[in-house]
Amino acid sequence: MSKLTRVPALDAGRPETGPMQFGDDWPGVFIRGDNALFFARTLGAAIALYPDRAIERSVLGGLQKTLQSCSVGDTGWPPTQRS
Repeated sequence: MSKLTRVPALDAGRPETGPMQFGDDWPGVFIRGDNALFFARTLGAAIALYPDRAIERSVLGGLQKTLQSCSVGDTGWPPTQRS
């Protein structure tokens, strides 16, 4: 992902993770940033379980990178070790 696309706030309030459609375009899936960062971290753990599966690691790694791209400002990504 190259840049953050901003859209006006919805009249219905805060959008939750789930299917979403803009106008008559194809429906997509919106994943809230807090969910996306958790999913990215979980994907990283899953990727480590498949050291000999290059294609799967590549696809999952791309999804992980896309999910992490929502991290802007002080969102807590990447997670840090707390002492």
